[in-house]
Amino acid sequence: GGDGTDTLALSGITSFNPLTSGSITNTEIIQIEATNNNDLSVTNFDKTTATAFHLVENNTDAKDLTLSTLKAGDTVGVINDNDNNVAELSLGLKDASGSADVLNVELYGADGKTGAQNGIDDIIFTAIETLNITSDVVSVLGNEQLTTTSESNLISDISADTALTTVNVSGNDKITLTVGAEAALLSSLDASGMTYDAVLTTSAASAVTVKLGSGNDTLNFGTTLTGADTVTDGGNRTATTADRLTATISGLSTVTGTGNLNVTGVENIDLITATSASSVSAANITGATVINAAGTA
Repeated sequence: GGDGTDTLALSGITSFNPLTSGSITNTEIIQIEATNNNDLSVTNFDKTTATAFHLVENNTDAKDLTLSTLKAGDTVGVINDNDNNVAELSLGLKDASGSADVLNVELYGADGKTGAQNGIDDIIFTAIETLNITSDVVSVLGNEQLTTTSESNLISDISADTALTTVNVSGNDKITLTVGAEAALLSSLDASGMTYDAVLTTSAASAVTVKLGSGNDTLNFGTTLTGADTVTDGGNRTATTADRLTATISGLSTVTGTGNLNVTGVENIDLITATSASSVSAANITGATVINAAGTA
């Protein structure tokens, strides 16, 4: 490749090792679609000068990518160009021994497709402190976005470990994602870079600071919301639907502080009481239009 951004596009293979493919230099993106109905394994990516790997989804549903030799600063892009989804992305850095390792993932959903069609079942990695996710479309025509009720990029689960402390989400195309309970030390879920709707779920039991973007966002805290968490919203597209926080609470107390919730700028708050009674203070809840409380039993 020469000046500009050069792409090496391959298809019809099930594994890729640049050391057996001759010399690959001055190429910024390596893009591969595996043989139909096959997973794809990539090794020795750190031996290339490329800074991005793009996976084109398979014509058969639920196929995997394994790529654990990324260099610091590399990006993995997932291109959805049909009605299937990607199963597992097993990713990692060649050297993740540092204390501030970063993994970059870009989602290129197909316009007019649902989350199930633009979906990834699971992103799996360990020993990485920060995950950056960008929500985009395959090809941008004008201001095209994933904007209808059914359209979305989707990550059904992010399976990390206790190294993961920060997840940053940005983009102008709708996204739905879940951070799994494995990220037990997650401290920041920052979607302030989203300019369209985000549906976020965190199952981390740690104290989490959540920042929402300027879309009509939905935040699902599962059973982990307490006074140790902080939620701040950056605005919304329309006042009629606005933003929503949902959590199932049990045994929260204003005496111990677990019930002193900290929520700013979220218009709709749904608190579902579970097995044990809770006492909740709204003193640090600002900007809410409606606070709903309902029991499950």
